[in-house]
Amino acid sequence: PEVTRRQLQMVIRDRYITKIKNEYGEIEKKFKKLDKKSHYEKDGLEIRPAKDAEEIVMEGRKQHHCVGREIYLKRHNQGKSFILLLRKTEKPNVPYYTIEIREDRILQWYGKFDKKPDKEKIEKWLEEYVRHLKKKEKKIA
Repeated sequence: PEVTRRQLQMVIRDRYITKIKNEYGEIEKKFKKLDKKSHYEKDGLEIRPAKDAEEIVMEGRKQHHCVGREIYLKRHNQGKSFILLLRKTEKPNVPYYTIEIREDRILQWYGKFDKKPDKEKIEKWLEEYVRHLKKKEKKIA
């Protein structure tokens, strides 16, 4: 039987996903601990870390930006920085913003096609989020 182009693309995608999940397995292993530290909900928005390498790659593809590249997988896997997903609470599986963070400092944040819809609102929300992280760190220390 002849293989369609779509079927071939799916096989290639599945092999790539398997490769990166194996290569960047620390992302999945550390998810629960990182989620406990960084998960936050307020004003109809929630932020959480990516669950695994596949989720980071798919975030980049769905958002049409660079977060799915291996440099971000590598940084997250090594704990140098982390990829967080900002979602509207009523649509937790629909990409809204992607954030790269190191400790309590946001390095960058973008929506679809590297745009920033609702920029002022999200900027204020992220500032509040960073304050929340800093307070949480003080309690732990």
